[in-house]
Amino acid sequence: MKYILSLSIIAFMGLVSTVSAEPEPFEGQVVTQKSVPIHRAQVEIYRLDNPFVKVTTLTDESGAFLLPLTDLVPPRPSGLGQNFPNPFNPSTIIPFEITKGGHVRLVVYNILGQRVVTLIDEVRPAGFQRVRWDGTDALGRGVSAGVYIYRLSTGHGHEARKLVMLDGASGRAGGSAKSFSEDRAQTYGVKISGEEIISATFTWSPNAGAMVAKVQSIEDIVLSEREDSKTEANPFSKTSLASIIQVISGH
Repeated sequence: MKYILSLSIIAFMGLVSTVSAEPEPFEGQVVTQKSVPIHRAQVEIYRLDNPFVKVTTLTDESGAFLLPLTDLVPPRPSGLGQNFPNPFNPSTIIPFEITKGGHVRLVVYNILGQRVVTLIDEVRPAGFQRVRWDGTDALGRGVSAGVYIYRLSTGHGHEARKLVMLDGASGRAGGSAKSFSEDRAQTYGVKISGEEIISATFTWSPNAGAMVAKVQSIEDIVLSEREDSKTEANPFSKTSLASIIQVISGH
């Protein structure tokens, strides 16, 4: 009985290790240019490729906020997933998942069925993977705008999807593809607004850590404008004391 219990624990630990960890939450603080915390400022984070996919929250008394990113991460595909962003320019990410390790081939074709570039042609382990295509052909030349087909071939069969490139990259040189792990992390858009501040937008990525967003306070702007108006009403405000004494001494 003791051995059965030990094996059960090992099996459970192995099951846990296969579960992908959720992305780290987006957290930080909203303060004014003078580092004064802003209470009840609205913080909105959204995907740059689809601004309608977003989550929002309000800051607390210390200006702090915390938002989960689970709802922003595209769901993992079963087999070959849809590229994102789509349409795209200049690059896009192609996600796929293979249930068993083996030889994998991922090729991009034009609408005439002609091969444009081979993104993967090697043995890959099982699991979820992503590859970035930068819109260039096998010789590193930028392709023209239009509809393309990408096709995944594994030991279990073939699967294909369409993608659309905007504007095109003709005349631009570059590599064909790189593993997503070699690329920078996903970048999100951030919008901060509220009754006491001027709305501001930022960009943020998970590898940047917590954000400290400095915004303009309406109260500070009003006070600044009042000070400016007082300065303009005084003809001697921008004149040094030494120059005034010199003028008086000359009379």
